Amino acid sequence: MAAVAERPKALVSEVFDQEKDQQGAYDFLQNPNVSVRELIAASARAAAFRARGERCVVVPVDGTSLTLRDPYDRRGTGRVGSLRDGARGLNVMDAIALTESGVPLGFAGMALWARDATPKKRSHKRVPPEQRETRYWNEIRALVREQFAAVNPDTTLWFVHDRGADAWPVLMDVFEQREGEFTTIRAAWDRRAYEGHDEDDARRTSQYDKLREVLHASPLKGEFALKVSAGDAREARTAKIAVQACAITLDLLLVPKSTHEQVRLWAVRICEVATTPRGEQPIEWLLLTSYPVRTFRDARRVVDGYALRWRIEEFHRIWKRGGSDIERTQLHDRDHIERWAVVHAAVAARIVRITHLARECPDEPASSEFDAHEIEAVRLLNRGSKPISRTPTMAEFIGLLAGIAGSFRYDGTPPGPAVLSRALERVAIAAHTLRARDSPRRRK
Repeated sequence: MAAVAERPKALVSEVFDQEKDQQGAYDFLQNPNVSVRELIAASARAAAFRARGERCVVVPVDGTSLTLRDPYDRRGTGRVGSLRDGARGLNVMDAIALTESGVPLGFAGMALWARDATPKKRSHKRVPPEQRETRYWNEIRALVREQFAAVNPDTTLWFVHDRGADAWPVLMDVFEQREGEFTTIRAAWDRRAYEGHDEDDARRTSQYDKLREVLHASPLKGEFALKVSAGDAREARTAKIAVQACAITLDLLLVPKSTHEQVRLWAVRICEVATTPRGEQPIEWLLLTSYPVRTFRDARRVVDGYALRWRIEEFHRIWKRGGSDIERTQLHDRDHIERWAVVHAAVAARIVRITHLARECPDEPASSEFDAHEIEAVRLLNRGSKPISRTPTMAEFIGLLAGIAGSFRYDGTPPGPAVLSRALERVAIAAHTLRARDSPRRRK
């Protein structure tokens, strides 16, 4: 993994220069005794260890896919995307761990699977829950929970999911409300619901309202200003956001059993008011959470935690294209691809971590993430440029890395993960040379 961290490339031959090192890497990837699950668990334990001292850790979980060339169906891949596209690859559900301020702590979990080339012709409602892809949400949750309990049981876990997790098996798991654990899910379905948690409520099913109706009628908790950056068909602005919240009881229809279960959670709605540009839809989120929301401060904590979910999309970009470019791998067998993908995922998480350390913890010493040889390598590569202090801060060090990659930002904004990935590759080569120079064997 150290070699991949120094040179995160999709091809084994691009990571390792020496023939013996390449052969060692292939032996590792082809070894059936190397468990993919254990590789994932080791990364999760490392993230849990790094989280020691944190009161709460936010864990975004999301799905993505790896598109891999497999025209002759020899790599063990399956369908990704729509049937019309005809693309092949592996589907992925993964997780990263973050501090509450948004600094990544590491890669925390992953499941990979291959879909059938042709979907089975039976109603989705007749498929048992253990055979649906929604089961991977709960598998990842269980894996993260298990590893943190073994290494760091005192830290609260707060899972954050997008609309794909709005499924009854996940909501039932959330409803268990384990001690030291919360979950926030962005609602996808306008389910039957009523306000409150009265277990003795004698309403008949016909008296349920819709979730959205209940939230629209719920009390206003407060308002806050949100800076919105420009994007596709979106103007940059400072949006005025209204927050509503209430206790909620959902009526879940469990299929294929066709039974009903009541799940008591909390719901938060944010909606932009009075600041939406003409032609745009107002910003609106509808969030379900197990965290008790009694005050405006409680609601803001739920909203701010969900906003960190986008960190995992940044991680996906680095893993798939911006740094590792894992989709270019030429490994032939699915289990080999999975091992290689997991190693690269841990490296991609480190790159994203370094990026946000410079933004969120600029005064932290660079020595907390980089060894002495890496710091000396940066000194040498920046000779003739601006000087580097004896104990550089993270912000200073990352700024110098941006210069090594040929990216100069005069507004002082820290560079992004793709820039850092290029710089770290050059630094790794120089640091490797310095380690060889200082090794005891070399001095003899």
